[in-house]
Amino acid sequence: MGRRLLSSVLAGLLAVLSACAEGSSTEPPPAAEVPFPVGVAVHPAGFALVVTSNFDMRYRSGTLQVIDINRLAERIESGSALDGDNRDLIIEDRAVAIPSFAASIELDSDGQAGLAAVTCRQTSQLLLFDLEVTGAAGDGPQIEVSCWAGEDAGSDQLPSCHGSRSVLELPHDDPFDILMQPQLADENDDWSARSWSLWLSYLRSGQVTEIQVPEGRPQPDIEQLPQVVREVDTGSQGVNELARSPLNGYIYATSRFNTSQSNPIQFFDPDEAEHPALHSLELFRILLGNETRGIGFGPDGQTLGVIVRNPDLLAFLDTTPGSDGVPVNRVTGQVVLEDNPAHLEFVGENMVLVSDPESDTLALVDSSSMRLVQMSDDICRGPYDLDLWEKDGRHWALVACFEEDVVAVVDMDPDSETFFQVLAKVGKAREER
Repeated sequence: MGRRLLSSVLAGLLAVLSACAEGSSTEPPPAAEVPFPVGVAVHPAGFALVVTSNFDMRYRSGTLQVIDINRLAERIESGSALDGDNRDLIIEDRAVAIPSFAASIELDSDGQAGLAAVTCRQTSQLLLFDLEVTGAAGDGPQIEVSCWAGEDAGSDQLPSCHGSRSVLELPHDDPFDILMQPQLADENDDWSARSWSLWLSYLRSGQVTEIQVPEGRPQPDIEQLPQVVREVDTGSQGVNELARSPLNGYIYATSRFNTSQSNPIQFFDPDEAEHPALHSLELFRILLGNETRGIGFGPDGQTLGVIVRNPDLLAFLDTTPGSDGVPVNRVTGQVVLEDNPAHLEFVGENMVLVSDPESDTLALVDSSSMRLVQMSDDICRGPYDLDLWEKDGRHWALVACFEEDVVAVVDMDPDSETFFQVLAKVGKAREER
C-alpha cells in the first residue's frame, strides 16, 4: 500500500505533471536507498518489498527495493541493528525501476512462488512481479523478482517492467489501492494452479475494477494475460481503500471528494452477478466527517476498522450478516486520533496500529475497549504504510517512513521489554528540513 499519504496533494501535483515525461531528472534512481517510500509488503520468507515514489522528481523514476529481513533479524538479536543505517541489507541486484508516483503494493505467496502488484498513479498502470524464493538450507533464502519477458534492461541501469504479462494499462486515472484474492483451481491448494483476482480503486474515479491474473509465466496468449473483467460503479468521485470480509466475501470501499453532509462507505458482494448490487452506509449522520480513508478487518472477520477524517477518528463496525444475508454494519464505537490518520493494520486479536504521517505518530488502539493504548511520535518522520512480520516468536511492524527515507522496524510484542519501540531502521535517512 500502498499508500494513504498526501493523496489530495499528490492528485493536484499529478495533474500538473501529467504532461511531463517520466521523471524530470536524467539521474538514475539509487539501487540501495528508499527515497519517499509509499508502500511496504512483507514476503513470508523474510523479505520486505518497498515501493519508492520519487516524490521530489530527483531521479528519472521510482523503484521497487527488496530488504533482507532475515539478516536484519540477526542484527536486531545481536544488539547491533541500531548502530548503522543497515543499507547493505537492501539487495542492490533486486532493485527494479518503476514509474514515479507509485501508490500501493500487495503480494501473495506460499512462501516460495508468489505475485506482487504495484499501482502507478502517474502512468495509470498496474505492474505485476513474479516472485520466487530459492536457496539451500543453511545458505539462507534468496528471492528472485522479475517483471519482464526475456532479458531485463541490462547492466548499465536498473531493469524495468515490460511486456503484456507484467504491465497492464488501466481504464481510469490515479489507480490507488489493491485488493488481492488468490483463486485455486483445485482443492489441494496447488500453487501451480493458482490465479488471482485483483480489485483496484482510483482516487479520481468511483469505479472499482476487477482484474484477472493467470498463474505462472504463461506464453503470450491473450487468454493467459491479465485483463480487466468487470467494473463496479460506487457512485463516488473517488475511492480510497478496499477491504474484503473473510467471512462473507463482501468488498468495502472508502470514499473521497464527498458532497456536503455526506460521508459514505460502499459495499457489495463480488460473487453476485456481473453487476452486483451496491449498498451504502452513510456515516455522516452517525460520526460526521467528510472522507473515509484506511479500512481493514480484524482477525474475527466481523470487526471492521474505518478511518474517518474531519473529525479524525478510528471507527469500528460490526459486519455480522443480517437476516437477509447483508452485513448490518452497526457502528460499535470510535476513538479520536491525531490529525490526518492514514492507514491501519490489525495486530493480534484486538489491537489496531494506525499511522499518521502528518503528525509523525503511530497510534495503538484496543478495538475491544475502544481506547487509545499507546501513541508515539518517536518512531520516524512521516510514518505511512504498514505491514507485519510474525516468525519464530517475532511480532514486528514494518513502517514506510515517507519523510525520512527509511523503513522502521517496530516491536509489536506486548510481552517484550521493547514493546512499541524501534528495533532498527533501514535506509539513508534524509536530513530534516
